[in-house]
Amino acid sequence: MSLTFPPGGRTALLGPSGSGKTTFARVLAGLTAPTSGEVRVDGTPLPARIDRRTSAQRRVVQYVHQNSADSFERHRPLLDQLAATAVLLRGLPPEKARAEAVGAAAALGLEAELLHRTPDRLSGGQLQRCALVRALTAHPALLVCDEVTSALDSASRERVLAALPELLAPATTALLLISHDVSAVRAVAREAVVFDDGRPVRHGPVGEVLSSLESEDARAAPRASGKRGVR
Repeated sequence: MSLTFPPGGRTALLGPSGSGKTTFARVLAGLTAPTSGEVRVDGTPLPARIDRRTSAQRRVVQYVHQNSADSFERHRPLLDQLAATAVLLRGLPPEKARAEAVGAAAALGLEAELLHRTPDRLSGGQLQRCALVRALTAHPALLVCDEVTSALDSASRERVLAALPELLAPATTALLLISHDVSAVRAVAREAVVFDDGRPVRHGPVGEVLSSLESEDARAAPRASGKRGVR
C-alpha cells in the first residue's frame, strides 16, 4: 500500500473489525513494527519503533487510543500528564504547557477542576477527551484518532466533533480518523480509505466512498418475500 496524509488533510479510515485499521495506525505511530515498508515524513524515513525515534520524531505522529484509561499513570494528576507532552516534545515551559492543555480541554467540554484529579476519578469519556488533549498539545504533523468518540455521550460527542477541526493547526496537522461512526466521519473527514484484509481497497472523497458502501450494504441486505415474513 501507499497512503499519503498531506498537511491539513482530513482522512477517515473505514473497514470491518479485524481489517487492519488499528494495526496500520500503530505502525504509523511506531507502536507496531511493520513486516516491510516504511513510514516517511517529507521523504525522510521514520524509525519503525517509537523507542528509536527522537523527541522531534515522536512529535510527528500522535496516536489517541480507543481505550484511553490504560495510557495514563493512575496516581498522577492529569494536568501534569497532559502538559508533559508539550514540555518534552516541544520544549514549552511547564506553566505555558499547562495553560495550553487547560484551553484545549475547555474546548472539549472538560472543566479545569477535573484536570487536577487523578485518572481513577474521571469517567471513560472524560479520559478519552483528556487523551485527545494530550496528543493535540504536541502539535503533531499527523493526529491519529482511533474511535475517539466511542465512550462519549451524545452531547460530548457533538462538542468534540465540532471543536476538533478548530483545535488542529489547519495548515499543518493532518487528521486520520478511525471510526465506525458514519456521522462522525461525515462531520470531520474529506477523504476516506476503506481497509479489507489488511490493505486499502477503496480511496476517494468521503461522500462518494460512503455512498458506495451504503449502496453495497443495501444490495447485500436480505429481502423478505412470501407470506411468512422475517422475524
